[in-house]
Amino acid sequence: MLFPTLRLSDNLGNCAILVSSTGIEITPPFIPTGVYGFLGQGVRRVYLSATLEFETDFVRGFGRRITNQIAPDNDAGNGERLILLSSLFKDKPDKKEVAAEVLKKNKLLVSVPSYPKAQAWKHVGSPPAKANFSAELQAFRQATSGAFILVSRIDGIDLPQDTCRVMLIDGAPSGTSLIDQYLFQHLSLSNLFSTKMAGRITQLLGRINRGRSDYGAFLINGGDLNVWLKTERNVALLPPLIRKQVILGQTVQDGLEGSKPHDIASLISQVISRDAGWLAFYRDTVDGLEVSEDALRKVKEREAQLAASAVAECQFMTKMWQGDIEGARKALLDVLDDTATADPKLAGWYSVWLGATYENAADYETANAHYKKARSRLSAWLNVPFRNDADVKAEADGAKTALQKVLLATNHHGPQAIGDLVWKLKSKAKTLLDKSTSSTAKEEAVRQYGELLGFDASRPDNEYGKGPDVIWTEPDTVGCVAFELKTEKNDPAEYNKHEVGQSMNHVQWLKDNEGDKAWEGVLIVGPPGVCKSEASPSDDIFLVETTALAARMTEFAAKIDDTRGRTVMERWTILNEIGTLSEWQPAGWFRSLAKTPLKSLKK
Repeated sequence: MLFPTLRLSDNLGNCAILVSSTGIEITPPFIPTGVYGFLGQGVRRVYLSATLEFETDFVRGFGRRITNQIAPDNDAGNGERLILLSSLFKDKPDKKEVAAEVLKKNKLLVSVPSYPKAQAWKHVGSPPAKANFSAELQAFRQATSGAFILVSRIDGIDLPQDTCRVMLIDGAPSGTSLIDQYLFQHLSLSNLFSTKMAGRITQLLGRINRGRSDYGAFLINGGDLNVWLKTERNVALLPPLIRKQVILGQTVQDGLEGSKPHDIASLISQVISRDAGWLAFYRDTVDGLEVSEDALRKVKEREAQLAASAVAECQFMTKMWQGDIEGARKALLDVLDDTATADPKLAGWYSVWLGATYENAADYETANAHYKKARSRLSAWLNVPFRNDADVKAEADGAKTALQKVLLATNHHGPQAIGDLVWKLKSKAKTLLDKSTSSTAKEEAVRQYGELLGFDASRPDNEYGKGPDVIWTEPDTVGCVAFELKTEKNDPAEYNKHEVGQSMNHVQWLKDNEGDKAWEGVLIVGPPGVCKSEASPSDDIFLVETTALAARMTEFAAKIDDTRGRTVMERWTILNEIGTLSEWQPAGWFRSLAKTPLKSLKK
């Protein structure tokens, strides 16, 4: 404890303190890399990595961008793999029974993320004690049968060639720190951990597969890891060959007639015994597989921005460590909007710490503004100060809806605050129409518009890789609206079978994941056009021309703008009425825009 205590003792006020049932963790929210001389300018360093596909985590760890990358061609990690996802087996076999069948003919490495998880495998074996780890691992290497339980280890364990060719991964490899668990499990910063997870999975797959001539089979258990690997945007983060192997495994499982434990063990035996049919299938198939270009493009765009954001994180924490509060704020404020476009939840986490710096300086008004953004982007239950004087007055005025609270709270700040709100609303509508703006920026503009109206606004596809591009929900009612943006399409547009199927999946996703809301359908936002004849849209999918949505957004902003020249009482009366009108609640937005069923446009 001595070294970390010395590093933190003068900066406890700049740290996050997390409390669990088993411990207390004190840690800076970001790494203050600039306070360490060995990471500073003028020091030559060589960084080595076998699993670096994107630089985001590298930047977050070392505070600098990669400027001179040397990537020699080598065989590490390029072996042949069969990767099977337990969730895709039709018969839903018990993992213990599958393991028992595999052990009849093969050695088995079982990877679990924690010691409690290891208890489920005590019938197979127990993880070795720390003092005996190396000896027991070496004994497993030399054995011809049996299992070895690996707990929370993703590197440093090599079992190449015949030392082990079958691995069962039971649960996603996770970070052990409380802040990792808090950000991932409680605040759902899934994008923040996506590259980290990709690296951990890549390292895990390398434990028994060490080169081009190596081969093996992998059984993936655990709902978290199965969901992650079935999300195309996540798979796009993996190295090219592993991406192909994940898709190939799903292709194999789609064609698997039986999926009882002995069927799975038999399939694995074909791989291990070098069955001619398997070898031919792998050779002829794997090179032609890849995730979609759209998924690769979105991942590259997102990670490029998040790498720049990671530099700002390190600068923020370094400046805080050095007592330069203004410089720290500027570092995060300079990237806040761009970060929100790439990852709104990460921007929400930044707002927590920006709010804290303002609160410590007794600027409670600005602090509360950032805390509001943090709650909107992360969770309504985020434990930060949440009401300023204007909010209290709005509630005293009897505000009921989220929109009513926003409008009345803004009104208490006077005409200038109303003008600022109007400007923000109009700028989001302009962004939607700007042809030079990226699709992700337009998604964020629509999300932010809903946030400005006080709605719970999020981007499920960006955050989870599933669901519509943007959703707005009324916190205290079942009102809601979902948008799928196709603004990049040519005018006139053709809406094809894939896009229609995608929207129908969104409808189901909303029912499964946001079932407490009354979803009436999905609005596809894009240019005017036709629905292709081979597509079969359901009755709850509607086309909204981009210009129509922008016009509706501008219309609402104009109504608010009209109040600025009124007396205080007139302004309050009009804004109070607007805030209660059903047409401006989320469900009202949907009904006013859902005029053209997509199926009516079939050619």
